[in-house]
Formats: sequence, structure tokens, C-alpha cells
Amino acid sequence: MKKIILYTLLATAALPAMAETTGKVGLRFSFQSELDITIPGLGSGDTDGNAFGLYGEVGNSEIFGYVDRQSNNLDDADVDETRFGVGVRGGNDTGTVEARFEHYDVDLDLDGIGEGGDDGFGIHLGGALALNEKASAFASFGIFSLDESDGTEFQFGVRGNVSDEVELYGAYRVASLEDDVDVEYDLTDMRVGVNILF
Repeated sequence: MKKIILYTLLATAALPAMAETTGKVGLRFSFQSELDITIPGLGSGDTDGNAFGLYGEVGNSEIFGYVDRQSNNLDDADVDETRFGVGVRGGNDTGTVEARFEHYDVDLDLDGIGEGGDDGFGIHLGGALALNEKASAFASFGIFSLDESDGTEFQFGVRGNVSDEVELYGAYRVASLEDDVDVEYDLTDMRVGVNILF
């Protein structure tokens, strides 16, 4: 409940700045998604498959709110990630920088072992550099502080506008978590996606 109240206050504080509202909604597909797990004293293992994601963002050129959902369908596991938060962004035609503060939730179902999950907060810093009038390269780095684990996330890719309303992108993402008993989880994606801009 405290988390819901916090995000409600953050969203309310952002509303006065949203006089000229813009945003995007999008779909993405990860044709290569892999989960590596390392257990101290027992070794490591991995499983792979694919993933589907949904993304939505609304705000203006300076402040925005967003929600992100991804389901990773792997051979021996299912991983569901949900995040929502607020961000600030600035820059010019050459490039942009941004910071995001989010609630992050991950649920893991390992075949033959069982289910588990964790949630908490994430902070991400990133930016984009224009390659030409239509395309840009982007990257971000973030840290997670969850109830039972901590970790990092790194992403980089290229995106381009095929029209004023449609954006395509490709990206590589790796999220790494280590829980309280030193079990390590690394989730890697090769992503392609499309966003509808408004």
C-alpha cells in the first residue's frame, strides 16, 4: 500500500508539467532470451527461449510516466517482469539524457523446482545520440534494490522513425540479480520492437 501511495503522489506531482501531452505504446519480441542461474557449491545452468513485451509511456518532453511488462517463455522456466515508474528527460536534436525511478517486480517459475519472486525499486540512467535525422543509438544502466535481492541492468540499441507515428528499434538487454543466499540470475534478451507515437 505504501508503494501505491508513493507512486500516486509522484504521478500527481507530474501532472502540472504535462500541458502538451505526448507518448508511445509498443510491442516487442525477444527472439533470443536466456536465463543463467549460478548456485554456490552446485554450479550453474541455463535455459533459453523467447519473450514478448508491452510498453506504454505518457508525458511531455521533460517528464513522463511509464509501464512495462515482459513475459519470458523459456524451455525450462517462465520469467515475468513488471515495472512502472516516472522519468525525467532533457536534451536537443543531437542527443538526450534521462533518469527513471521505478517499481520492479519479477516472478520466476522453474520446471521441477517451483515458483518464486521478488520486488522493489530500480533507478536507471540513460541517453540517446542522434545518428541522423531519423535514427539514434541509445543505452541505459540501472540498479535494483529488491526485498530479497539486488542487481543491475544494462541495455543498448538503435531506433529509427519510419514515419512521424511509427518507431522501430532493436536492443540487447541483460539484467543480473543476486539474492540473499548468493544465488545469481542473469536474464539476457535480443529485442526488436515497434512503438506507435502520439
